[in-house]
Amino acid sequence: MLFRKNEIYNGHQGGIYIFGEGRGLIEYNDIYGNALAGIQVRTGSSPIVRHNKIHHGLHGGIYVVCLCITGTVPCFPFFFDLSQTVVVVVVGSQR
Repeated sequence: MLFRKNEIYNGHQGGIYIFGEGRGLIEYNDIYGNALAGIQVRTGSSPIVRHNKIHHGLHGGIYVVCLCITGTVPCFPFFFDLSQTVVVVVVGSQR
């Protein structure tokens, strides 16, 4: 999956949602005005996220959810650029 040089705006939910062990490259996008996070990354996914402008959303810029069945938290296999966004990380455990 490749998201490059897009304008992603005014979504009723989030801008980009990565789940189900999703991979890919998300770069040089202008992501704004979404009802949820600009980019949401769910457990098991590891996209490369860099050089995006994420702003004016109603929730955080990048929202990372790690729900670990075993209780271990290998939560950050992906790279993100923190220069212009807020990152929210939620870590939980289900046993």
